[in-house]
Amino acid sequence: MDDTNARIDSRQDGDHRRHYRTAPLGSPGDQDSAHSIAVCETLQETLATATASLSRGLHIGETCIATGTSSFLTDLEAALKARGIDVSAATDRGDLLLVPLEETYLASEPVTADSMARWLLEYIDDLNGDPIRVVGRLSEPISAALEPAILEEYERRVETLVEQHAVHALCLYDRAAFSDAMLQTALTQHPTYRTPIGAYSNVAIDELADTALSTPAGETDLDHLIQVLKTLSNHIARSRQLDVLTGFAESITRTQTDCRSRVLESTISLLETLFSPTLSTGWLYDNAAGQLKPETDSQPALATLESLPSAVSEHAWDAYSGDNVISTIPLPSAAVSDAVCDLPIDSLTFVPLGRHGVLMLVHPAYVSLTDTDEAFLQTIQTTVQAIFDTTTHRDTIDTQASTLERQQHQIQELEELISLLQRATQELVDATSRADIERMVCTQLARTSFLEFAWFGRPSDGATTLSPTHSGPSGETYLESVTANETQSALEPAVTTYETGQTTIINEIVSEPPFEPWRSHALRRGYRSIASVPVIYQESTYGVLTMYSARLNAFDEQVTAAIETIGESVGHAINAREKQQALISGELTVLELQIEDRSLPSIGLAAELGTSIHFEEIVSQENGLPQTYFTVRDRDRETVEAAATRCYGIDDVSHVVERENGHLYTSLIDNPCLFQHVLERGGVPDTMDVSAERANITVELPKSISTRSFISMLEQRFETVSITAQESRERDFHVRDEFKQAFEETLSDRQKEVLRAAYYSGYFDKPRESTGQDIADQLGVSQPTVTENIRAAERKLVTLLFEAN
Repeated sequence: MDDTNARIDSRQDGDHRRHYRTAPLGSPGDQDSAHSIAVCETLQETLATATASLSRGLHIGETCIATGTSSFLTDLEAALKARGIDVSAATDRGDLLLVPLEETYLASEPVTADSMARWLLEYIDDLNGDPIRVVGRLSEPISAALEPAILEEYERRVETLVEQHAVHALCLYDRAAFSDAMLQTALTQHPTYRTPIGAYSNVAIDELADTALSTPAGETDLDHLIQVLKTLSNHIARSRQLDVLTGFAESITRTQTDCRSRVLESTISLLETLFSPTLSTGWLYDNAAGQLKPETDSQPALATLESLPSAVSEHAWDAYSGDNVISTIPLPSAAVSDAVCDLPIDSLTFVPLGRHGVLMLVHPAYVSLTDTDEAFLQTIQTTVQAIFDTTTHRDTIDTQASTLERQQHQIQELEELISLLQRATQELVDATSRADIERMVCTQLARTSFLEFAWFGRPSDGATTLSPTHSGPSGETYLESVTANETQSALEPAVTTYETGQTTIINEIVSEPPFEPWRSHALRRGYRSIASVPVIYQESTYGVLTMYSARLNAFDEQVTAAIETIGESVGHAINAREKQQALISGELTVLELQIEDRSLPSIGLAAELGTSIHFEEIVSQENGLPQTYFTVRDRDRETVEAAATRCYGIDDVSHVVERENGHLYTSLIDNPCLFQHVLERGGVPDTMDVSAERANITVELPKSISTRSFISMLEQRFETVSITAQESRERDFHVRDEFKQAFEETLSDRQKEVLRAAYYSGYFDKPRESTGQDIADQLGVSQPTVTENIRAAERKLVTLLFEAN
């Protein structure tokens, strides 16, 4: 190494350091460790890691030395130029030394640990304590010349040197050139693992190698270990990049300037910090001139790159006038100079800024934008475009400054609602009353981090107002104030939701004064956003669930979808509870109703036949419309079946049996199905006789169901609904009823369905009026299914009978 002193003596004053471009934030050298390692599988990965480290060293004023094979050094020189570094100027000043292996690791024969480390020690001595950065590529020539023990001893000596002197050493091992054992040994000698964008502290490498690392199939332990280290290193880098990006978004939205050029300069600086591209530049649209004008760029160190922006301006216009999406195009070799084409640059990335302009980034060919990089660019694109959009509206800048923080909270809010829905599902099933359901959902919503309180409102009889039934403690005074001041001209969102049946979202309660009473009371209590969702099940509305947040824009599309799902789940639970209550309630309201509406399929069938129809039984189905059993007198089977085919809404008519009082049939009745509406609202149809003009039906309602709202529901669906009689009475409970209830609780829905169909079809009569196949045809199932369910039900009946005591 006779020319070492000459190289070092050629170095000039260090003021020129500021001209060197920095490496990306989080890249090797950004979190410097004196001794680090990277195991690279491709030349692209090797060049990316090496250039990032050398760029950092040149930027902070270190003498940078790179060593490797001659071919590698040639590739490295071109790669550094693609980073925007003037390699010729750097080598002339002595800031950058590209030294072949024959002058470093392989400078003497035989190769020993002493000889491998001697050249580095000579550089340290000759530089008189000035900081040095060494990047060495260890590849096939070195692995062929070394024994593992020599390499291990060399790494130990380098560790000693970097501890004692101002040296940063990065060892780039070629994965294919070394055995797993040698690489495992090398890994244990370095405190830090490097990737092109990040670093991970490697102090626990032995523990990582020996313990809880589950190696996927097809990978060696070493490959998996390297992948883990790369992932951890990249994660740390991405976290730091995200912090910078967040700080940029917050800073730029607080900047009180209407100068787009200054915003663009800050953006270019951010791109340099995050990605260290070869070149980054920006154009802004000039409304007066009607064209894009170049505003600023990253001032490339290479003169050959200065002409690039003007050469690709047409492509910048294409990106600006397109779909406002980030795009990458091949380097247009026909438009750029030969000097640019000679650099390892093969593509340009354009980032449109809406109607304001476009950014361009040029990366070396060996540095690919990842999905995370593109996500960062999209965030930058959205943020800068928003700033430009709001430069003439200074009063909205603070809102833009909180955008990123709000986005971070949205995922947490959505997860909270999903978790709430999962917990609530079981609690809804276990609830013993409708009041428990309403109280539970209000309590759970109020416990979320972004909601202040929630309340449940039921419609009052004979009015369009809502009566609060349950609410969080913090909202009681608000509800009292709104109730005392509410007028028809300024309805609280909950009333609007009930009247329209649609979700109401108000993401900013503040409006131009004077405020409606509900807005004034909400704002006084710190509420900024309101959401109100209908609590429905199919066509039945049970009330409104309303919730309040202290944050603006708390209810985005995903959160709104989640709370609508909660409303539907609560509606389903209330419907199920009211149906159960209707069956077991002691206090009943018995209504005798007369309904006139020729659109009812049953009235249409009676008119077609010219006789009355008596409905015997309604059997609920697991899915779809209920199965009905009805008797027709004075008409033969062929006449009834023919008439049914001509009537709208009468499906799957099947003859069951002929009796003394007429023929028994079963069918499905399509909408509008009177029985379906009654059952959905918790009513129990008792009897129904239908003529060509009207249907007379007796319905039992539990006391918990509003008679007025029940009749109102029917009036909305049928032309004329009249109450011919109404009485309240106690349900007659007997031991037999208790036995029946106990028996029904042991049956599945399918077993109940089959058992009822068999009973009303005369399956248990003697002689038997219907066979198992007849029952199967009615229900649309197989005959073995019918037989299996009947036997299972009989077994449960006998078990209950003989084991009751």
